[in-house]
Amino acid sequence: MGGDRRKIDRLRRKVRLLEEMFEQSSRRSFIDSQRRQLITTLLELSLHARSVDHLLEETLGALLSCNFLQIENWGAIFLADGDGSGLTLKAHHNFSPGQLRNCRRIRAGQCLCGHAFAHGDIIFTTSDDPRHTTRFPGMSPHGHYCIPIRAGSRMLGLVCLHVPDSLRREEEDENMLSNAAGILAGALQRLAYEKKLARYQSHLEQMVENKIEELRQAESRYRAIFENSLNGIFQTTTDGRFLACNPALARMHGYASPAEMIASVTDIGRQLYADPGDRELLLQRLRRGPVTDFETRMHRKDGSTFWVRMSARMVPAAEGGEYLEGTLLDITKRREAEEKLAEQKERLDVTLRSIGDGVITTDTGGRVVLLNPVAETLTGWSQDAARGRPLTEVFRTVHENTEQPCPDPARQVMNRGQRVCREQHVLLIARDGSRRNIAHSGAPILDTQGRKVGVVLVFRDITRQVLLEAEVIKSKKLESLGVLAGGIAHDFNNILTAILGNLSLIEVSLASNPDTVRDMAHQARKAALRARDLVRQLQTFAKGGEPVRSTAAIDEIIRESAGFVLRGSKVACSYHFPPDLWFADIDASQISQVIQNLVINAKQAMPGGGRMVITCANVTKGEHDPLPLANGLYIRVSVRDQGVGMPADTLGRIFDPYFTTKETGHGLGLAICHSIVRRHGGYITVSSEPGAGTECTFYVRASKEGPAGSPAAGPGDRPGSGHVLVMDDDPLVGESTRRMLEHLGYRVTLVRDGREAVERYRKAGEEGRPFSLVIVDLTVPGGMGGEETARELRRHDPGAKILVASGYSDNPILADFRDHGFAGILVKPFQVAELAATLGRILEQSA
Repeated sequence: MGGDRRKIDRLRRKVRLLEEMFEQSSRRSFIDSQRRQLITTLLELSLHARSVDHLLEETLGALLSCNFLQIENWGAIFLADGDGSGLTLKAHHNFSPGQLRNCRRIRAGQCLCGHAFAHGDIIFTTSDDPRHTTRFPGMSPHGHYCIPIRAGSRMLGLVCLHVPDSLRREEEDENMLSNAAGILAGALQRLAYEKKLARYQSHLEQMVENKIEELRQAESRYRAIFENSLNGIFQTTTDGRFLACNPALARMHGYASPAEMIASVTDIGRQLYADPGDRELLLQRLRRGPVTDFETRMHRKDGSTFWVRMSARMVPAAEGGEYLEGTLLDITKRREAEEKLAEQKERLDVTLRSIGDGVITTDTGGRVVLLNPVAETLTGWSQDAARGRPLTEVFRTVHENTEQPCPDPARQVMNRGQRVCREQHVLLIARDGSRRNIAHSGAPILDTQGRKVGVVLVFRDITRQVLLEAEVIKSKKLESLGVLAGGIAHDFNNILTAILGNLSLIEVSLASNPDTVRDMAHQARKAALRARDLVRQLQTFAKGGEPVRSTAAIDEIIRESAGFVLRGSKVACSYHFPPDLWFADIDASQISQVIQNLVINAKQAMPGGGRMVITCANVTKGEHDPLPLANGLYIRVSVRDQGVGMPADTLGRIFDPYFTTKETGHGLGLAICHSIVRRHGGYITVSSEPGAGTECTFYVRASKEGPAGSPAAGPGDRPGSGHVLVMDDDPLVGESTRRMLEHLGYRVTLVRDGREAVERYRKAGEEGRPFSLVIVDLTVPGGMGGEETARELRRHDPGAKILVASGYSDNPILADFRDHGFAGILVKPFQVAELAATLGRILEQSA
């Protein structure tokens, strides 16, 4: 019995539990039904409300009538101000006058509603929340639901509901209220949009009318284009029937009219496509999107074929489905041209592989596209290694004379748009460093529209040709040297006759007639000076005496040199020099010799008198200038006369030594000019026509810096003082120098060798009798020369004053004597006045 009672108690408890569960389930079902009913009501309001006020009042009433929310019969809906700074009350229920005053407008962040609006979050709180700042006497305790109304991130307003102060927060209630606020936000947006739409409706109606008229006009224009276009235009079904086509399409296919073509063609793929598979391929591509430049072959009515390029798209049909529309262009001529071009390219490839010249092609950016086998051999680059590299990396060229890189031929061709050619003075440096003389030319590669699409460079190895030409030139020079030797012998025999004759007369007349002796000595001295000038001219021609450069005003040199030559003649000279003429980096005495020779030639070309013009100009040699000069600044000097001029065969020999067209000339003038200008790193040229005069033009390096201040002139033939050490291996020269120095008042010690000079200088310094100055001969065969002697002397005495003397004017030490530690130079042969001036200047500078 006891066991049965316990079972009955357990059953009763289970029954009560099931009854409670059923009651809770029924209550939840009821609440869920009420929530769904509320959402349905709000959705209907959002769809049918015709004004904001009606929407807000009805929505607030629906929320307050929900018993399941357990809210008090009090609430309000606020909308955001236009600038988002706060909320304005738009609908309310059971508000007291005090509440209306306090809550008519709420700033963002003020009270609970302002906080929820400012942060965009739902607030559920009790009456003791410190954020609840809006209070008034007699207010009963209550809680709040503050639910933001927003569309995305934009705040539209807020719903505020009072709840019992003891109400527990329910997540499902909050979700339902949040959904209700979302529905309200959508309705507010709808009404805002409808309001805007209403404002624009009249305007839109007018726009529609205008667009309809535009469409009528566009339809008319389209019909005109459709009927008159030279391209075929079509509309077809996907199964291969024509809906429409224009006359151009019908003509392409050989039909008399569009109507005939539409009626005759019922299967486009089978009847019109040379390969029906192309029609299927086109449809497959159209299903992925519009197709452009689809090329295929099609049939004409007579069975012949032609090539077309098609652009098409799929268009939805009004009755459903899709149709094709597009355009067709006959490209038969273009395809035939491409086939011919391919054939030509194949022939070109065969030609390039078989010709004996190197060929390189580049794109418009100067990058290598192709090398033929000869180009691979000459450059050392294979086709694969060179492709895509800059041309200047594969085709490295330098100027033969200056070693300066040659301009990029591809860039030259692209810039000029025409052929460029270099036939000489170009060295190609292969990848392994070997060098070859080449001639090359470049030309643009043009497409069928004449647009530049690249550059072709053709070059050949002319090393053997250059060597052969050098041999020819060498043989011609040997002929010139024969003439030169005869001229030298003739002139020196004349000079030596005068020297020897006068000296022999001096010997026999020394005691009897001193005045006659003095005159004969003077004549011998003049003849010796002539010999010295001739030797210097020959040195300039033969070895090109190195110029001793300095910065000088070339216009002053020109005026002085030309004026000296023209003094007392019938020839007038006018000078045209720009006011901003640059200074020149030159050996003033050598350039003076050039000017004098050119002016002498011009004067002799006008024996009856006339006018010559000397012009100077500043010239900047750039990369694209054809002058055979290194890039940089130059001065151009032109001497033009009004003489008889010269024929072309004479112009070709004017720079040969001892070649002259004048009975009184010796033929060295222009040869010397050529040698001097070349040694200056310049260029000289002559232009002439018979009866039109001659113009000689040369270029020399310019300097934008002014000339340095020159030291004062030496003391001339005045007496000197001091002890001079002279080192010269030639006894006659040494003795002559000693006598001239003693004549000038100096004490002299004469030695034959550099080692002896160093020893004497060291001893004199140790004994307290130092030398004031040392004169050393630059070249001592088999012994210590001047450069090494000077080095040893400066090692013992860094302040030693050393003068270098030499008869070799081509030695670079003479051009840059200060860089080698010398205080001055003497060019042999020299006279006593030159010796006096040089020593006086050096000793005065150190005083």
